[in-house]
Amino acid sequence: MPKEPVIEKVKINSLAYGGQGVGRLENGKVAFIRGALPQELVLARIYKRKKSFVEGRTVEILEPSPQRIAPRCPHFGPCGGCTWQNMSYADQLRAKEQQVREILGHPQELKESPILPIMGMDEPWYYRNQSELSFALGDNRAVLGQHLPGSFSLIEDLSHCYILSENSSEIFNTVRDFANEHRLAPYNRRTHQGFLRNLTVRLGKNTGEVMINLVTSPGTFPQWEFARHLKQSISPTSILWTTTSSLADRYLPEKETVLWGSNYILETLGPLKFQISSQSFFQTNTYMAEKLYRVIEEMAAAQSKETILDMYSGIGTISLFISKRVKKVYGVEFSSSAVEDAKINARLNNIENVEFTCAKAEDYMEALSDRKKNLSIAILDPPRAGVHPKVISSLLKIEPEKIIYVSCNPTTLARDLVAFSEHYDIKTVQPIDMFPQTYHIETVAKLKKKKLRA
Repeated sequence: MPKEPVIEKVKINSLAYGGQGVGRLENGKVAFIRGALPQELVLARIYKRKKSFVEGRTVEILEPSPQRIAPRCPHFGPCGGCTWQNMSYADQLRAKEQQVREILGHPQELKESPILPIMGMDEPWYYRNQSELSFALGDNRAVLGQHLPGSFSLIEDLSHCYILSENSSEIFNTVRDFANEHRLAPYNRRTHQGFLRNLTVRLGKNTGEVMINLVTSPGTFPQWEFARHLKQSISPTSILWTTTSSLADRYLPEKETVLWGSNYILETLGPLKFQISSQSFFQTNTYMAEKLYRVIEEMAAAQSKETILDMYSGIGTISLFISKRVKKVYGVEFSSSAVEDAKINARLNNIENVEFTCAKAEDYMEALSDRKKNLSIAILDPPRAGVHPKVISSLLKIEPEKIIYVSCNPTTLARDLVAFSEHYDIKTVQPIDMFPQTYHIETVAKLKKKKLRA
């Protein structure tokens, strides 16, 4: 018989990166508790025990934190999309800045890093330009929403999303109602039976363009009726139908059919226009993305004769943003659809001094030719896992004068900055809140090559 979860009393002292409250059990053991805030006394159900710590979930708040507020969204808690709606935004910013300071302050090599105050949003709601929701079966009908935290199959059926868009309820209801009216079966991730998998919504926050992408298993359904239904209800710019037979939760699209409009939307950032296709990465927070790119531009302080390498360049946003300052920019990206978008974006903006290459970052760096060893600045914007070690070792051989590292994960940022620290000084670290109401943090670090001692 499995052991019954134990309920423990926990005093919470701080917040960990990841959103859990950090405290101690009455026996002194460290506890990471979901749903708890600093200065709270909670009862927690302990579901994992390790030698040096335990993990659990709040079941009752005995003494609430002064930071605790009523969440705006009725789905907060069961929905895994937000973690900190129950905390004031000012406290969220303080917590994120403190976490960056603690994480970067832990390695001895980084203790002197100059960390600036975090940049926050004026209005931290309705900022997301993309959301991927899942279908599931609930009460003999299709439900559409986010997976419950820690759940493989249970879905919180969303009526609205306060971080996506004001008309999110209209989008969700239109698609969900069509699915139920036509008895389309949701895909079961355990039995691998069913049709409906995901709904991806992409928004041009500055252009008003909307992409609706329905992801299903292979099969047939009234696709043109679906397109007419969406056009009449929410008037999207682009309606796509993507199929996949993958058994994995993270799917690879096998076929993409345009049911209406085009297979991309357009967005603007400052004076630039960008084409964004269904599978390409674009910064989730359009409003803060422009501030982020201004920070990168200022840190690089590039001159007209300099050459820049933009690794993990996506659809070319950073490359094109900084191109007007320099002689040449080389953008490197592994996603072929993103590289095609980047090339189109260069043409859209009449920019000719940027060259985009589709390649793995580590392979590109290892094969870097002598003509590019004169690189002045390298900009790194890797995924959460951080920079590949081969990229770091190659950069240390090439020795650009400056490295600008853009990170969405301060733990891998700290690891990689340590790897650079013998040859580079960390000049500035700027946290930026790209993800209000969640624990995620964007951080930009400026590194400068150390001067040789005489």
